Amino acid sequence: QMLGVPESLIARVGAVSAEVAEAMAAGVREMGPTTLGLAVTGIAGPAGGSEEKPVGTVFIALAAPRGTFSKRYQFQGERTQIQALSAYVAMDWVRRYFLNLLSP
Repeated sequence: QMLGVPESLIARVGAVSAEVAEAMAAGVREMGPTTLGLAVTGIAGPAGGSEEKPVGTVFIALAAPRGTFSKRYQFQGERTQIQALSAYVAMDWVRRYFLNLLSP
């Protein structure tokens, strides 16, 4: 609710999806004076996965002045490893964006 992601979007595509990650990232940008909005949604486990979205499925999204984009990742490992990898990759996106190595 805080990020303004419509319940109808979550009901249609699921909370773990590119669309929801992008809506979350856009919501971060709209919350205050910031250049980027970064969002991560996923299934870190140990339960909660499905055939379509197994444990380790993570979507990372970045909302920037030049556009919003996302990517699906499939991480392996224990819950804390999946969480750490997700955070590491998300922060690396920010680093690469400011070095002009990442763009929508």
